[in-house]
Amino acid sequence: MRRDILEETFRLLARHLDLFTLIALTVWLPGHLVINYIDFFAASKDTADAAARGFRVGLMVEAIFGPLVVAATLAAVARIKRGEPASYVQALVDGLVAWPRIFIARIVVSVLVLAGLIALVVPGYIEALHIVARTELVAFVPSRLIAALAKPLSLTAVTPPLDPGIDEQFMFYPTRAQFDPGSIWLRKLMLETGRGLDRPKRRAV
Repeated sequence: MRRDILEETFRLLARHLDLFTLIALTVWLPGHLVINYIDFFAASKDTADAAARGFRVGLMVEAIFGPLVVAATLAAVARIKRGEPASYVQALVDGLVAWPRIFIARIVVSVLVLAGLIALVVPGYIEALHIVARTELVAFVPSRLIAALAKPLSLTAVTPPLDPGIDEQFMFYPTRAQFDPGSIWLRKLMLETGRGLDRPKRRAV
């Protein structure tokens, strides 16, 4: 499955290399021009100061333009997957619309990391629980998962003092597998399993 995803990723990159390159240059080209300008004109005064300035400017450029590139790239990929035309301008427009949310999210995460409230980011809930079981960290995970693994991992479930919100899970699959019998069977099985997990709660209501 991961091999299919990688193959599709490389195909998208090869077919739309010019588009993704232009989007990436939106960050690095102006940023490097500013950094080189500072290095050139400040190097004669103080080399250490010039390096510090260049580093700060680089961080600032990445912090401002980085979310835009991420949002624009994701918007372009989404249009391509839907079979819609994806242009550089349209991708940037879509990226600008999503930029505030990504920018704020990065600031919040950075503040939480600096404050020590977020120690690390893991790819899944299972890894998070195993790390918590071996350390003094705390993890937010779905209640059904902690109910199933709390005893085997010797963990204690605590109700948070704030509303964690709704945990939404999404299923993605390649467009070419839309009518594949095996993919249809697997997607149907996953949907039925997900609906079955909510049945006890619905009956209780």
